[in-house]
Amino acid sequence: MRRTLVIAAATAVVLGVGARVVISAVGNPAAAASLANRAPTIKPPVITEAFTLLPCDQDSTIGMEGCAEHQLVAADKRIDKEVALLFAVLRDNAARRRLVQAQSAWFAYRQADARSHADIYEGGSESGVVSLTCAVNDDKARSTDLYGFFRGLEQGRAHVPAFP
Repeated sequence: MRRTLVIAAATAVVLGVGARVVISAVGNPAAAASLANRAPTIKPPVITEAFTLLPCDQDSTIGMEGCAEHQLVAADKRIDKEVALLFAVLRDNAARRRLVQAQSAWFAYRQADARSHADIYEGGSESGVVSLTCAVNDDKARSTDLYGFFRGLEQGRAHVPAFP
């Protein structure tokens, strides 16, 4: 089971290529708007799993793996919403790039952690279930971390959207 994190333009963003350039064209708002419209924007990272969902069935190992896959995809979607909200609340692109880097590092950790837990059943049919269950638990922990980050960002601000 390979897992991948697709980060929309993240590689370019992390390298600074995709950062939105804000140019002040004092006295020429049309020129500033034109330049801003052409500048690429940093987009929040999105988690994409590299598997086709199996049906959920608690009566078989393959079915249990399917159940865990469904839980993981739901947890991934929640994290995607949370990160998108953080992107909207962060004040600048430098902070957004750091969040992209943090998400990439966290995802690499999640992959390694899940593989490590699956080593308990290496070669066995339970390996996939354990790996996916670990990834679900890591997603839940990440969601808690993101909520704490959000709480810090919302301090002193009015009209901050609700956390998903």
